[in-house]
Amino acid sequence: MGKRGPQPLGYESELRTTLPVEVGDALDLMVRLGGISKATIVRTALIDHLTTLGVLFPEVAQTLRPTKTRGRLSSDRSPQKDDR
Repeated sequence: MGKRGPQPLGYESELRTTLPVEVGDALDLMVRLGGISKATIVRTALIDHLTTLGVLFPEVAQTLRPTKTRGRLSSDRSPQKDDR
């Protein structure tokens, strides 16, 4: 796994999870089309869902700052190791 960049100000919790391949592919496509990082897409979706459920104040969404994509996407990585 690559080195992670600095976290946006005020973000102190980290969430690591696995996804079905189809979801990962869909996220990769959104990153390619929009140029916004996967982290921003996931944060936005989670905040929207929690706000809709009424367990998070809508003002929290206003604190979200989009980040640009960097590095390679998971779909760019070869499933086989390079022969060196």
